Amino acid sequence: MGAERLDKYLYFQIEESLRTLVYGVTHERVNDLKSEFADEMMLILQEKLSPYGVEISSVKVTDVALPEKL
Repeated sequence: MGAERLDKYLYFQIEESLRTLVYGVTHERVNDLKSEFADEMMLILQEKLSPYGVEISSVKVTDVALPEKL
């Protein structure tokens, strides 16, 4: 796969995972669920990347930014 393609694939999977996780959450709860998002995202990424020999050991959501027009 190569480092560049792996980086793009990882970026895509993270974005897709975040969209999936926040789809059913109201905007008031987003800031409170960082650790839950990280745990769920880690499981999703482990599943998606293990076939490529990539092991995800931890995930941390460091910032949540909501759109100004919400």
